[in-house]
Amino acid sequence: MLPATGRRWGAEDPKENGSYVPAKAMADDIITARNAGIDTVEKLLGRKQDRRRGAGIRMARIPAPRFMHPFGVLPVRTAPRAPPSHRAGTARSNEIARKGTIMTTMVSEMLRTYPADLGGVNREAMERCIAECFDCSQACTACADACLSEDMVAELRKCIRTNLDCSDICEATGKILSRHTGYDANITRTQLQACAMVCKSCAEECERHADMHEHCRICAEACRRCEQACNELLTTL
Repeated sequence: MLPATGRRWGAEDPKENGSYVPAKAMADDIITARNAGIDTVEKLLGRKQDRRRGAGIRMARIPAPRFMHPFGVLPVRTAPRAPPSHRAGTARSNEIARKGTIMTTMVSEMLRTYPADLGGVNREAMERCIAECFDCSQACTACADACLSEDMVAELRKCIRTNLDCSDICEATGKILSRHTGYDANITRTQLQACAMVCKSCAEECERHADMHEHCRICAEACRRCEQACNELLTTL
């Protein structure tokens, strides 16, 4: 028969025999340590929090990504996103750089596999010049086509003509530089001089419209790179 208290005969109450006291003290120590740690976090974050005894911590909610922390949920600092125009410009720059790397690698492989001796030609300058010539030729062709689609096409007639001339000369220069059998330094030198000159002229014309038409800005940059590559190769001949 059980006593009124509901305990069996002979059973002892933990509070009566003293075993309850160490467990309570341990729980109090855990809560104290946890609260002390949270106080430290609050000081670091400079935030006020609402503490309720035994109910844990409620931290301020902010619109930022979160991760679980031993002392609660803490905000993660994130860098501000770049504006859409900047991200688009960066993507275009990365794409241009990738295509340029592919072209340079292909030119390098073809020069490496050429069976005869190239003589004292500066291979690095040659590789870059060939790649820049073909890159500039494509940019000029695309720019001329884009100019034809502009509403103010009548004002871009000179730009279109210069683009097409530059495209043809850059393509011819890239092809001549890719031929090494029966090499004639005089022909190569003359072609490089002509290519550098037309690239300079085309860049100047495109730069006149660069603020209004982005394709002209891109084309002008390609022309400047090709002009520089041709002049650098000329110094090695």
